[in-house]
Amino acid sequence: MTRLRFVFISALIVLQGMLSATHVFAGQCLDVPTSSSQWANLPFSPPQSGRFSVSFTATPLAAGSDFLISITNGPQTWWDNLPVTVRFNINNTIDVRSGDVYKAIAVVPYTANTPYYFRVDIDVPAHTFSVLVSGTNLSQWIAYNYPFRTQQQGVTSLNNFNAWAGVNSGRVCDFVVDAKHWSDRQTITTDVAALRPKIALSDNGNAVAIWTHEISWGSGDIVASYYTPATGWSAPEVLEAGTLSGPDVGIDGAGRAIAVWFGFNNNGQSILVRKHYVPGMGWGPREFMSPYHSPRGAPKISMSQNGDALVISLVDDGEPVVVVNHYVAGMGWSSGEQISTSSYVGQPDAAIDNNGNATAVWTERDMMINRQLR
Repeated sequence: MTRLRFVFISALIVLQGMLSATHVFAGQCLDVPTSSSQWANLPFSPPQSGRFSVSFTATPLAAGSDFLISITNGPQTWWDNLPVTVRFNINNTIDVRSGDVYKAIAVVPYTANTPYYFRVDIDVPAHTFSVLVSGTNLSQWIAYNYPFRTQQQGVTSLNNFNAWAGVNSGRVCDFVVDAKHWSDRQTITTDVAALRPKIALSDNGNAVAIWTHEISWGSGDIVASYYTPATGWSAPEVLEAGTLSGPDVGIDGAGRAIAVWFGFNNNGQSILVRKHYVPGMGWGPREFMSPYHSPRGAPKISMSQNGDALVISLVDDGEPVVVVNHYVAGMGWSSGEQISTSSYVGQPDAAIDNNGNATAVWTERDMMINRQLR
């Protein structure tokens, strides 16, 4: 029998020493007159030599335009020096420069005096780019991993916005450089029985991933891996074997984490379990939390950046009830409190802010219910 192999992919973005987002023209526009002798250039800093994105809004001011917007290495006044170019062409469609030709994945017509939003994803080392154009009732990729202009296949960095209009004129607004990008795949575990992953990310860049190594349907071992920007992912660590539900996890601004799941106490009774993680010390011992009830699904945790937390669970107390456990940093945990007052409840969730205020929601018959902690 063929088994599926589940691999966790790192979705963390490393930003050290990289431009986060530079608003070059936020709220401003650049008008480009029709003249083959006039080029508009606007540098940005720092130069980008890896993968990054740019976005801008461009408006052709007449039909049948020849209006180019490019990303270049330094100010430029000649077409051969434009590595990445988007064009409003004289045939009233939008295309891009790919190697030696202008082309597009799809035919996208344009209308005069209509703004179009562009996102251009650029990979400088690979010398490729992709373009998404959006507008009213429009969202279309017109380039995907197209090569830079042939004469620019050796360029090593880009640091300039360039525009030119040969037929009619155009306008470009709200140019943004964004150097955030998805990292390459990072395998956290090759466990073929790894299921139901959860992840939490701290403001300081630390993260924790947690999942179930499934033994039988709905139960298994709780496994976690901790991430720091300096060292990457830790080796997977089993937090508890033979549990009743999948886990959830939260993390605060200092990198302290709390993991929760339903397991068993020393008498074999089902119970809510928690473990605390402290950077430099690792995971602490498991601690029991009320309620002593059969779970109806996995618990959920919300954790603020200052360390407060709220755990919400759906349990069976003769009928489904919603129960919360509240943690105040430096003080500890409250006992479980039932906050639902009717039957036929389900699908609870909760959130907590940095002031300790919390809100919870769940379904109840044909309604959505909310209660707040203030």
